[in-house]
Amino acid sequence: MKESTMSATAKRVMFGYIQTQTLHAVVKLGVPDILDAGPASAGVLAERVRARPDTLARALDVLVRLGLFCRDEDGRYAHNEDSRCLSSAHPNSLADLLLFCARESYQTFAHLPEAVRTGEAVFPEAWGAPFWDHLEANPDRAALFARAMERQSEALLRKLATDHDFGQYAEIVDVGGGKGQLFRPLAAAGVRPPCVVLDQPSVTDAAQAYLAQEGLDHVRFTAGDFFMAVPEGAALYVLKFVLHDWADPECLRILERVREAMTKSPGAKLMVIELVRGGDPSPWSYLSDMLMLSTFGAMERSEAEFRVLLNAAGFEVEAVEAIAGAHYQIVAAPRS
Repeated sequence: MKESTMSATAKRVMFGYIQTQTLHAVVKLGVPDILDAGPASAGVLAERVRARPDTLARALDVLVRLGLFCRDEDGRYAHNEDSRCLSSAHPNSLADLLLFCARESYQTFAHLPEAVRTGEAVFPEAWGAPFWDHLEANPDRAALFARAMERQSEALLRKLATDHDFGQYAEIVDVGGGKGQLFRPLAAAGVRPPCVVLDQPSVTDAAQAYLAQEGLDHVRFTAGDFFMAVPEGAALYVLKFVLHDWADPECLRILERVREAMTKSPGAKLMVIELVRGGDPSPWSYLSDMLMLSTFGAMERSEAEFRVLLNAAGFEVEAVEAIAGAHYQIVAAPRS
């Protein structure tokens, strides 16, 4: 490899922060939403978002060169296929996720060397409190994070609902399941067994409003702590994007509570839905691993690491199946 090529690669990675924050600026100003209506000049956009036309054009030109948005011969900017997901109206919008990560995660990553050295979360060092405490103290950021997570999981859950036969389960418990978003695509697919969603007491009002709004009267919200106890007697227990928030000792505690709850339901299954590190050719699962490390002192696990973890908690892995990209479902049962 030529030295110039090596230098270009290093520079591209090194100056990635400029790309992130340029995109953040354009999305925070609301430009993608305006471009939903069609092409517009920098002057028109600047007037709408109350910015200087010249500096807005310079920021947009950066993104055009990176493959986001396009610019026609008349100097008007427009969406391309890769930028449409930055609109808040897009069904799988990345806007809320960007607005959250470009602040909370961005500041946290300044402390990543310490996380790499110790294996511990550095979010408290960056923000003065652990992640969940920070959200509790900042309801507006908590709402933004919740919207971002909901948007990111919608398409994945719709695909899961059609790929897996959930109709075989007499009762389903979603452990740490937020408002119960898993059960909307299942209901749309005609699967409506009795269901329970377990999450923190702070989620109660939002969950009950969501379940009522979506007509999910077969789903019951239970406030609790999955480190202490999990509702008993279901045929399927789901852990969806839960384990990657925790290091192995905490994961074992969660899994042990689930296994205890399964003792009264012979034949019960556990489904773990997670990003699997190295599960596809893209670098995303590895990047997310650094996000989990810096934020929680946790990790995105490889398939082998999930197998070791589940085995240590007394489970036997029965199936590992791809959902989309590096997202997988891992089905396990208590080891007899």
